[in-house]
Amino acid sequence: MASILRLACIAAILPALPWHLRADGPFYLNSSDRVIFYGNDSAGRPFNAAFIETYVTTRFPLYEVEFADWGWSGLLLGPKVEGRLAPEREIAAFRPTVAVVAPAWPGAVDVASFAAYVTAYTGLVDKLKAALPALRITMIQPLPRHAVDAWSGPGPAPERYDQFHRDLARDKGLLIHNVEAVPAGAPRVPGEGVAAAVGLLKAWNAPALVTEVEIDALGKRVVRSENTTVRELESERVVSWTEDDRALPLPTELTRDGGPEPARINVQLLRVTGLDAGRYKLTIDGWLMGTFARERFEEGIDLTALATPMLRQAAEVHALTVKHMSQQFARWQLAQAGGNEARSQELLRREAETVAQLRAAAVPKSHDFEVTPVE
Repeated sequence: MASILRLACIAAILPALPWHLRADGPFYLNSSDRVIFYGNDSAGRPFNAAFIETYVTTRFPLYEVEFADWGWSGLLLGPKVEGRLAPEREIAAFRPTVAVVAPAWPGAVDVASFAAYVTAYTGLVDKLKAALPALRITMIQPLPRHAVDAWSGPGPAPERYDQFHRDLARDKGLLIHNVEAVPAGAPRVPGEGVAAAVGLLKAWNAPALVTEVEIDALGKRVVRSENTTVRELESERVVSWTEDDRALPLPTELTRDGGPEPARINVQLLRVTGLDAGRYKLTIDGWLMGTFARERFEEGIDLTALATPMLRQAAEVHALTVKHMSQQFARWQLAQAGGNEARSQELLRREAETVAQLRAAAVPKSHDFEVTPVE
């Protein structure tokens, strides 16, 4: 049932989906970008940077994008917090080309605090632009937009913050992205942060397509091969071919608790037409993926719902991503504590090894497909 619902969700977005790699235009990130996430989502929960790094690594395996997930929980702009480096100094130290800045929603504040917030946020952007003129900034809107009508606190209403953020984005050439807030005190739930991560990726014009293949078994031809190369097609009793994909799907660990949102950026479809009536086994690299009626092959099988070798490889990539982020965060914490240079260099060396393993693990492999009639 879950597979059918997921396929229905994908089918709903197909009419609007351009079947080529770069969606409606270029992806926001370039192949050699340095991306820093600084702060949190609008409810003070960690922004799901691991989801975004895994997406970019699996969808663009030839890219060498560097990621850093830094910042303080509940990053507040306005009142000075003793004992912390100024945000612009921490961000600039990474020498990023892209910065995702996510301050916490200040909540019920007075007019003076709003003015301090405006001054601090504008100053942060100006200082970053002065230090890094080519920096592209994505600002996460720290406003719980659903709270506008229900606002009862003192001071400026939420729409004043909303207007300020939109004006700042327009005047400073920033990209703005709204994140729906989690209600205060709400318990953590599986998949938390997935919707925010998917939303940011879509704001960055992230392509939905992993691969799409359509085989005409009767005509013995490849009708469509998007983001992959299909070769050695044979179509007799058994329909077989080899695929050289150029991307991997998102791993199940990131999509199973995310509801329908991941399907917006995780489309991998296989269609086989021209089969005789009956049921057929689908195998990949000799492993049984399932048995399906001819009609299922004709309407399209969602490969992301099956335990494919591609998903297993993507899971390895994500595990290395999490390891990388953990190592990087440990190095950042050491710097905050004034750790020694030798220890920092050792952590940096280990991190570089993990990144090399990560990029090697993300290179897609060739896979052999077979569609065999069930006797």
